[in-house]
Amino acid sequence: MMLCPESCRIPGVIRPAFCPILPTIHGGLVGICDSGANVEVTPAHLQQFAIMGSLYMENVYGISKPRVALLNVGKEAEKGDELRQKAYQLLCETGCVNFTGNMESRDLLAGNYDLVVCDGFSGNVLVKTTEGTALELFRKLKRDINSKFIYKLGALLMLGMFRQEKNFFDYQNYGGSVLIGTSKVIVKGHGSSNAKSIEKCIEQAHRMETCSLNSKIETEILKYEHYDA
Repeated sequence: MMLCPESCRIPGVIRPAFCPILPTIHGGLVGICDSGANVEVTPAHLQQFAIMGSLYMENVYGISKPRVALLNVGKEAEKGDELRQKAYQLLCETGCVNFTGNMESRDLLAGNYDLVVCDGFSGNVLVKTTEGTALELFRKLKRDINSKFIYKLGALLMLGMFRQEKNFFDYQNYGGSVLIGTSKVIVKGHGSSNAKSIEKCIEQAHRMETCSLNSKIETEILKYEHYDA
């Protein structure tokens, strides 16, 4: 659980949440909210993550009516534990969120969703597993190419494509993980961030500030503050 004094939060926000961005197969983006700030959550927390994350994806990345999914063990409405079932119903009743239902982790990069809502523990595992899988696949591909001369010749013909794919999956190109729900704009970069990644982080912060994201979050959050935290 991330402890954040009330004075540091946007009015009405129960807990801020990390929201990193990953690329999808069809060239889009998907946000994951939360990815580590709050290990234990309530349905009301997940509702707020959906509201804040939707506004972030819409205002910073220009995605109209972001498709929001709840991370779960199955797509059916009755799937999951009590937390997920109550959150599902609550999200269905949240008019400002384009809630599309549950999402299984294997569909994260399919391009069917713009925002995935989850507790910080599940979200952190989801992000790191996805990033780690992509890195290991590229390492295996490189090792296999170097194993035979004919593979090396074929790789030379496909060098441009390989560079394009590597660039597509390189997390350095997508900035850092924003902490949404705080009164100040905060972007958390990777520990191994290079110059390009830092530039993207600055760009994220600039967009959040210029689009008055915090003001928009406060307006929407206060409409639903009657729900029990």
